[in-house]
Amino acid sequence: QNAYSVMEDLYWDWQWLVNLYYPSVKLLSKERIGARTYKTYDEPLTPYERVMKDTLVPQEDKECFKAMKDSLSLIKLKDEEKRFQEKLLSLASKDGGVRS
Repeated sequence: QNAYSVMEDLYWDWQWLVNLYYPSVKLLSKERIGARTYKTYDEPLTPYERVMKDTLVPQEDKECFKAMKDSLSLIKLKDEEKRFQEKLLSLASKDGGVRS
């Protein structure tokens, strides 16, 4: 297995981690008063939670997303992520290190 395919596998797991388990905030407003800029953010939610709260998303889609989340495990995804990272490090050391 080469580094490119390991990176693809790592990204595949990482997208599920980010979209299902890592909360983020969204910028709601930005106001400039003099030299300062004041920003207002919404509450931290995962992209999955945002979709589930959205009234424009059809219920059938929400049920598919819920089934997808229920089929995945945070612990398993984190273990896979670690395994792929270790594989990349192993490939880099075999190749003589990472070049920039």
